[in-house]
Amino acid sequence: IPAQEATYFICGPADMIKEVAEFLKKDKKVPSLQIMYEYYAAPDDDENAEMSDEFTAIPNIESMVTLIIDDDEYSFHLNSKKKSILDQALNDKLPVPLACKGGVGCTCKAQVMEGEVFMEKNFALTEDEVARGFVLTCQCHPTTNVVMLNYDV
Repeated sequence: IPAQEATYFICGPADMIKEVAEFLKKDKKVPSLQIMYEYYAAPDDDENAEMSDEFTAIPNIESMVTLIIDDDEYSFHLNSKKKSILDQALNDKLPVPLACKGGVGCTCKAQVMEGEVFMEKNFALTEDEVARGFVLTCQCHPTTNVVMLNYDV
């Protein structure tokens, strides 16, 4: 099968996954949508990680976040520099889907319907999904005063 028609599934250590994926994209010209991968754990150590420059640069604002879950709407206030959207939803005992909380599992995927968010890490969504507004709520912080995410899409 020519490289441009095959789908590649990569699993293994994070460094290997990244190297193989980059090789397929750059050297073999395989479209990103045809490269799938699976991490067994988050690729870096969250306990010892420092805040990224991108996270540090987001505005420190209070947002009204609304989540659509099973056709019901739930709203809460959230500071952009505090908890992730998923963590605040869990704190409020909302029925949000989750698995790993490390940007790997994709169970907490939702689509941004209004406003904007900053996604710290993404090891599960394709470039096309991100372009269509999908995010991993375990990694998201609001960057506008109003944010609406839909888990039902």
